[in-house]
Amino acid sequence: DLHKALNDVNPDYLLTMAIPSGNYYGQWFRYDVLKLYVNWFNVMTYDYHGDWFDHSGHNAPLYSSAQDGCGSVDETCKYLNEIRGVEQNKMCIGLAFYGRKFNTSALYQSSTGGDQTFGYKDIIGTIGNGWIYHWDDVSKVPYLTNDAGTQLLSYDDTTAIRIKSNYIVEKSFKGGMIWALGLDQTDGNRQPLLETAANILSINFLQGSDEEPIIPNQINLRAYPNPFNNKVMLRYRIPENQDASIKLFDSQGKLITVLLQGSNNLSESKLSWSAEGYSSGVFFAILQTQSGQSVQKLIHLK
Repeated sequence: DLHKALNDVNPDYLLTMAIPSGNYYGQWFRYDVLKLYVNWFNVMTYDYHGDWFDHSGHNAPLYSSAQDGCGSVDETCKYLNEIRGVEQNKMCIGLAFYGRKFNTSALYQSSTGGDQTFGYKDIIGTIGNGWIYHWDDVSKVPYLTNDAGTQLLSYDDTTAIRIKSNYIVEKSFKGGMIWALGLDQTDGNRQPLLETAANILSINFLQGSDEEPIIPNQINLRAYPNPFNNKVMLRYRIPENQDASIKLFDSQGKLITVLLQGSNNLSESKLSWSAEGYSSGVFFAILQTQSGQSVQKLIHLK
């Protein structure tokens, strides 16, 4: 019903949903039916360990260890694809921008805790300041232990995100999904994890987006590359001569600039915007005409 209602309003609308990583909850989902109506599934490939278990482990391991049977990103993907029949090009793989802390001496040992979560931006400053860095080359993720040997913190760093992003590309998944945007934003207004993922995924998935056809007789606005580093191109179509404007807003709704204003007799054209002087973040370009509007979300990475 929701799919039909969205399609009646605008055939370009997407219907997506977040889904669990394993069979414990996943067994109750009718993926054979859902995949007929859902454009893509955002797979929550994280929280493989927490306070619901009596032992410590990785929050989001790419691969499973022989010492632990609580799952991994790779196991989840095989379960959904090979057992439940969800096509890989319908799955967006979850990337964790946070970690979990356990009261334990080592991986896969008896523990308490696991309910405390910390954003990447709060984790990186602890390395060398009471916490020791370790890399698990089996699961392809890092973890920290405190100097006293009584606590462990599992998280993803730029290396883990790079490996997972390459995994997404190599396996031909739809893309990546993040929980949660902003948890890696440092004091310098950089987002190391987001930048790492975007540099890999955008190169593979967004190259050539300016060649995608714009549907005739529809108001349309598209951006490329997106995410972008400094300059973004905006391609727009207005099917008939009418007053039109393209305005750029920041994530708080503040008007940044007006890129186009007035009577427009070009059915299809391009313009560019330079984000020089602006910090990384999200912007919105809105094409407004007498007959409707089109909105494009822009992601600026420095």
